[in-house]
Amino acid sequence: MGSKNRDILTESWAEGVETIVTNDRYFGLDANYQSSNSNNARWNSSRQRQSITGMNEYTPIVEDLIDTLNQNITPNIPGIQPIDRVNGYNLNQIQTSLDNCRNIDCWEDNLRNNYTNSTENNLTELFNYVREVRNNM
Repeated sequence: MGSKNRDILTESWAEGVETIVTNDRYFGLDANYQSSNSNNARWNSSRQRQSITGMNEYTPIVEDLIDTLNQNITPNIPGIQPIDRVNGYNLNQIQTSLDNCRNIDCWEDNLRNNYTNSTENNLTELFNYVREVRNNM
């Protein structure tokens, strides 16, 4: 279980930073990192459309901590997407909370304990999907 925890933490962090930095730099993002049918689709936007059962160590948890999109209620997407009622964290807070963590619980606890966020009561609900994905591995 230990290596699965580390894999999901490191890969989700790397994927999240790649998505956010690329989109902020090249696409002048709106607040959400979701896919679009238009020509201005976002880099890695398909991650926001994946069902939990289709995910492996790559999850959109970093984007989910920042954006205002609850992909679970996005219409016309098959499968069960994560419930995401968390938003408003930034990359620095997410990285600092991840430092020295070796499991999902540590990351979640650090976000809750080190930062004040109006949506922090929904962190467990959000991180539960990451725990489910870990079990997919």
